[in-house]
Amino acid sequence: FLWDYDLSYLEDLKNEAGRFIRENLKEFPPPEDFILDTTSFSTAENIRLTAVSSNYGQAQEIPRFLEEIKSHIRDEFDNTAVVLADESLLYPALGAVPDFFETVNVTMGYPVKNSVVYGFLLLLINLLKNRKKVAKGNFTSYHRYVTDLLAHQLLRNAESEKTENFLAEVKQKNRITIPLESVRFSGLHSLIFSTPEKVEDYGSWFLEILAYLYKDIQETSTDNQLLTEIIYTIYKSVEKLDTVISEVVSSQNRTISDKVFFRLFGQYIGSVSVPFEGEPLSGIQVMGILETRCLDFKNLIILGLNENKWPKALISPSFIPYNLRKGFGLPGIEGQDAIYAYHFYRLIQRAQNITATYSTIKEGIGTGELSRYGFQLLYDSKLKTKKSGLDFRFSNEPAEPIIIEGSPEKRALLLERVNNKHPLSPTAINTWLQCSLRFYFRYILQLPEPEEMKDEIDGAVFGRVFHDVIEFLYAPFVGKTITRTDLGNIAKDRQRIENAIYKAIARHLLKQEIEFGSKIKLEGKTILFFENTKTFIQGLLEIDKDIAPFQLISLEKDYTFKLNVNINDKQIPVNVGGKIDRIDRTEDTLRIIDYKTGNVYSKSFNEYDELFERDKKNPKKEVLQALIYCHTYLNNTEYSGTIKPGIYSLKDFFKAPFDPYIKYRRENLIYDETNEKFPEKLQGLVEEIFSASGEFYQTPHKEICRYCPYNKICQRYYF
Repeated sequence: FLWDYDLSYLEDLKNEAGRFIRENLKEFPPPEDFILDTTSFSTAENIRLTAVSSNYGQAQEIPRFLEEIKSHIRDEFDNTAVVLADESLLYPALGAVPDFFETVNVTMGYPVKNSVVYGFLLLLINLLKNRKKVAKGNFTSYHRYVTDLLAHQLLRNAESEKTENFLAEVKQKNRITIPLESVRFSGLHSLIFSTPEKVEDYGSWFLEILAYLYKDIQETSTDNQLLTEIIYTIYKSVEKLDTVISEVVSSQNRTISDKVFFRLFGQYIGSVSVPFEGEPLSGIQVMGILETRCLDFKNLIILGLNENKWPKALISPSFIPYNLRKGFGLPGIEGQDAIYAYHFYRLIQRAQNITATYSTIKEGIGTGELSRYGFQLLYDSKLKTKKSGLDFRFSNEPAEPIIIEGSPEKRALLLERVNNKHPLSPTAINTWLQCSLRFYFRYILQLPEPEEMKDEIDGAVFGRVFHDVIEFLYAPFVGKTITRTDLGNIAKDRQRIENAIYKAIARHLLKQEIEFGSKIKLEGKTILFFENTKTFIQGLLEIDKDIAPFQLISLEKDYTFKLNVNINDKQIPVNVGGKIDRIDRTEDTLRIIDYKTGNVYSKSFNEYDELFERDKKNPKKEVLQALIYCHTYLNNTEYSGTIKPGIYSLKDFFKAPFDPYIKYRRENLIYDETNEKFPEKLQGLVEEIFSASGEFYQTPHKEICRYCPYNKICQRYYF
């Protein structure tokens, strides 16, 4: 017998790497004339341990290492190797090898669980787990399980135009639930979304999809050999699993559950590796731990030298307790550790240039720690081992503030918009006061806000639903007087209230128009929202009973007026106004009511200047909006009396006494034509907005940027 070893770990009885060599040399000694250099380990000239704060970032050490030793590299196989203690680093490692190495030989097993194909299979499993049967052979699914599959890179080129249009439609119409039969744009889509009903058919379904993918990739791409190898390996593994399950089911005349199938699938397929074999006589060698056995290299770079990677975290595959195994001399975990230790020291004992990287990311117990072998090189060996860190240089300086200079062209765009399409609304004015850059994006560049799927009803959707429900219930009374009896009848008609809520939810959450009286199926938090909406409607009806009778003048109606402003020494009319939620009259007082479903910071002010201050963290935008509506109504109609603006904040509905009115110097504000301060301030603000010499800049308050739809453009929130 011939044994390969070095005295450095053979004679060190504490070093587990020499455990089996010591035993084997005693029991099976080599021939007397066999001469082995057993002191080569001390000749290593350059050993470096590099800490990297990223798993995949470790691969970036490869080009630096190869550049340093480029003059020593030969084409022979025994010269340079990249050893992967962490097999998941194969793809990053291959991508990091510099272009001047034309040949790279891969000899290792690559775990399929780290591949995009396995990730694709997990998405298929999610689809099977979460689909819902609506009829024989017909299923629906939550949109995420469908869109994730359609967006996967393996399906990216399958009818890409139809897929993109479908995904855009799902977002636009907020389609939370998708019928699987509507997602069959190609042969591959038809296979995927024609899901089997029986568990026994799951295996053949996976096999058909994998076979289709394999054939399609071979026909359309010539540089995806690794991908096709992975698909083929998984196909053969699924085929074996399906055969075993079929034999068990047929022999025992029983079926298995979905849960059992998915567990077997995950355990078996997740443990499979793809055996890559290349040309061992040329190029840079990329290898796993076990593939390095009996091989020596002059230059070594080891990626993933972390504890639990080398040596690997092991669990005894036996039901025999550890103490019994130890007592009877049976193999244990210590033996496995000794084997891994021997592989490590035998690999590096004749190398001259060694670099090992390890990840410092903490993702659980025992992660982010250098392997015990690295610590042994640092503290136990006589070798001079350097320890360093791989730094990724990046700038952490705050982004430069964005300032857009005003110009006549920009103001012309805004003027065209407000006079031909949309008036200058209170919302737009409040946006200008809070963040003029957001105003620029929204009202001058007219950048559309990105559409997002709304799985649940957020504050914006709730506001629209509440407004619609009130309009459905109160619309028959516009132009009439509403009495306490009328309000009581509305409150008693629970069916009508529910129908109104159903219709509003369908319109704003599901983006569907349904007939009044039709119902939709509600699930999860939407049921809670439905009940909460009924509670707030009942609260509103009780509040209105206290002021009844009152005349309902309008609901959700647009009012605008022309405000003459001085632009470049010219008097130019600008359309100002918006949709007023509700106007009613109680006795001799006309009220303009604005419903607010969100937070209302304050309903009082002492000076009109407070309403027009720019860049405030908590502006009184609700008060400003109500006063703009008052001024708009007076200039839009022949009404010349007084107006009492009010804010119906839903959060105050159940507080007693309920007081919706705006306070000016602690008194209820009465707005009429004699008010000169507010029109003067409004005039000045609009002229400032249309001034060509002004600037558009970011808000100084980052909190405001959190929910801004343009925060990814200006980056104010992220720095």
